[in-house]
Amino acid sequence: MANFLLVSHGEYAKATKASVEMIAGEHKNVKAIAFKQTMNQDDLLEEITKAASEFDEAPTILVDIAGGTPPKTANRYRKNNTDID
Repeated sequence: MANFLLVSHGEYAKATKASVEMIAGEHKNVKAIAFKQTMNQDDLLEEITKAASEFDEAPTILVDIAGGTPPKTANRYRKNNTDID
């Protein structure tokens, strides 16, 4: 089963995950990370690394806004982990 890591500015990723779970039930292969105003790119990279390590296989990382901190940070993570989609 594929793994998914949702990463967004604010609570968007967590709200999306919660909405999906209301409709389809809990999915252990989906995790969500909120990039908060108090965080920097290194903090977010640490969160992505931690969440991704909790999966048995590499996750597909989905982000909210092209060119923003979440996709830039996901790309940093991906460069160090070539098994990521």
